[in-house]
Amino acid sequence: MYMFKKILFILAITFFSLAPLLSSAQEWKSPYGVCCVLEGGEYGICPKPLNHEQARRVLKAYFERHGLRINNFTDKGRFIEADVFRGNELIDKVLLDRKTGRMRSIQ
Repeated sequence: MYMFKKILFILAITFFSLAPLLSSAQEWKSPYGVCCVLEGGEYGICPKPLNHEQARRVLKAYFERHGLRINNFTDKGRFIEADVFRGNELIDKVLLDRKTGRMRSIQ
């Protein structure tokens, strides 16, 4: 009986250790502090502020790389707000600072 419990314990530990690796759905991590600048920029320093169209393109490119869709852009002066979707599910709202290129979650 002791050996059976020991084997069961080892199997349980193995299963719970491997479960995250076997999961096909990636967990969404909010892009707090991520810098989405066009080529040539450093973190938080854009060579020049992004115009609204550049900001939208940068946001779309960033989220498409992560298998997500972005929609419902709202211009808020220096900032662009957008909704992030996985399929039809809203999973985040982000704010992009057009001056610095920094992006953060606002949800």
